Amino acid sequence: MLAEAGQAEAARDGPEGFLLELGGFLGCVSDGGHDEVLEQFDIVGVDDFRLKPDPEDLLLAGHGDPDGAADYRQRADNYRQQLEELDTAIRQELQQVPPPRRVLITAHDAFRYFGRAYGFEVVGLQGVSTASELGTQQRDRLAELIVRRQIPAVFTETSVPSEGLAAVLDDVRRKGGPAVRLISGEKALYSDALGPPDSPAGTYIGMIRHNVRVIVEALGP
Repeated sequence: MLAEAGQAEAARDGPEGFLLELGGFLGCVSDGGHDEVLEQFDIVGVDDFRLKPDPEDLLLAGHGDPDGAADYRQRADNYRQQLEELDTAIRQELQQVPPPRRVLITAHDAFRYFGRAYGFEVVGLQGVSTASELGTQQRDRLAELIVRRQIPAVFTETSVPSEGLAAVLDDVRRKGGPAVRLISGEKALYSDALGPPDSPAGTYIGMIRHNVRVIVEALGP
């Protein structure tokens, strides 16, 4: 097990959190196995919401337990089926959002994988880094886009302060734009981390379901 609580929390962030969850599901993350699992994979540049590697790749990492191969394979098949069912459910749910409203505005540019997979235009106030400097021109351009496209909602993220988007909405009001909801608090999107372990968003599948539900409620008719 990871020795420090801080390490355990950090290990849940982003793709690493998914890989560790998947490793635990397959039963092939041993004590202290965090680095062993992550070293097997290149997690940079992944853009499929289901993430790669797929479950079979992880079980094939080996971990020196040939006697457990059949069990790992069964677990991998089960998890793969869950991910395929999730994909189907997401596509059905997102049909509630009319095409003109399929614009996802977030605090930083972390959802392009989602946009590519499900046909959403994604606009981040900042770049991929949450530490990007936010300039007046960036805010003004985003405010103009919201006014021009009549965007009904923008989305904060659990890992990014909401002040930047709040300032953009102040600009929208000064420009005489539409009333725009700032989706925040318990409905903030998860981008760089899973939710708390005992929460519905504490697993990869639960986190994706949370995000999709929030997006549909905010952008649907």
